[in-house]
Amino acid sequence: MYRGWPVSDALEKFTAAGGVDISVYSRPGMSKNTTRYPLTWQQLSSATPTLTITTDGNTITVGGSAGIAQNIGAVIEGERYVYAATPTDTAASAAAGLAALIPGASVAGAVITVPGVQQVAVAAFGTVSSEVRREWQEIQVIIWAPTPDVRDAVSGVLDLALAQIPWLQLSDGTTARLLYRGQRTDDLPQKAALWRRDLNYGVEFGVSAQQKAAEMMFSPAVSVSSTF
Repeated sequence: MYRGWPVSDALEKFTAAGGVDISVYSRPGMSKNTTRYPLTWQQLSSATPTLTITTDGNTITVGGSAGIAQNIGAVIEGERYVYAATPTDTAASAAAGLAALIPGASVAGAVITVPGVQQVAVAAFGTVSSEVRREWQEIQVIIWAPTPDVRDAVSGVLDLALAQIPWLQLSDGTTARLLYRGQRTDDLPQKAALWRRDLNYGVEFGVSAQQKAAEMMFSPAVSVSSTF
């Protein structure tokens, strides 16, 4: 089983030895644009923060270590401050970075002291995806066999299996719709006694763009201070 059109000599040798070839072939000129959905971003994956941040009274304590890019932040008297931690940050350096953004804050090691602490949070980055185009492509699943009986047996198993997979999982995390479009059987023996059956399908799928995005830490703010 392979993608594309078979090489004639290799096909003849393989089927002559009793093998069955199954080629998956995109039909030229049989694609179209079926875009009909608005552009919206959806989360595909997210990372778990490796830094921690807690508060007790007028102190904020940062723990753990970065290892990955992530954000730590605090709400101080209604103002929101966010420090973008890099993978090389430690708890102490992340605390120092956040404290540098907050007026009147002092820092000792990984502990920040500042009055008016209301909320603290830490968040990592995730991957978001948006469909930018939708396409329809017709494909042929072609069975090449040494005898008609072998061809019929293989195509029957394959047709039943594909009938139970209406949605295909794609490598980018999205799915494609698989729709049966009929079949064609060639009962005239081909060169070197090749027997053929075409299973025809249409596949509708989205062309998606992906990017990294920071997870939300606080509800929408009127005033935000940050390093980015």
